[in-house]
Amino acid sequence: DALPGLSDAWLERLAYTRVWWHEGAANLDGVVSAGTAFLARWENSPLRDEVRMKIAQAHFRREDYVKAQAEFEALAEEHGDSPYAEVAMFFAGRAAMSQLTESGMEKAITLWEEVVSRNGPLTHEAQHQQAVVKRRQGNHQDALLVIENLLSSPVEDTEERLGLLAEKGELLTLLARKDPKHLDEAAMVFADIANDSGA
Repeated sequence: DALPGLSDAWLERLAYTRVWWHEGAANLDGVVSAGTAFLARWENSPLRDEVRMKIAQAHFRREDYVKAQAEFEALAEEHGDSPYAEVAMFFAGRAAMSQLTESGMEKAITLWEEVVSRNGPLTHEAQHQQAVVKRRQGNHQDALLVIENLLSSPVEDTEERLGLLAEKGELLTLLARKDPKHLDEAAMVFADIANDSGA
């Protein structure tokens, strides 16, 4: 920024390039530092959402999930119509879940519900992640309902469909510990997988 005679547009571009340079060098601390400086200096930049996304990703890769969640959520709240907003909400949920706390898992479910309500490209995966969290919480019945809902619509990818069926069978097996009637259904699910030509 000390170079004389440069316009604001060039200074902004240099600050943006600095973020990319640190990212290319795998310098996560540099990404956070340069990105934070960019946000503070260029409040109305059209590149703001992209830079905030890079800061959030850097925190996530450093396993600082609290800061990552905060940055992802800030992006979605600041510009809800941004093309980055849905992805930011999804990964805010991943960051919340990765904190391995009950409050974090509940927050993750809420964030993914927001993703689902947008009905965008990440809807299906957000629902799947909700099932994963519910299973971790020991809420096997609710997790099963989510998986069955996902299976109720066509799943074109064979590997994904078989994976969902396997999860359904596992959840039924877990539920059978308290109610043995689920065991027969689980056996049928696993038999269907075994007989599937794509398995």
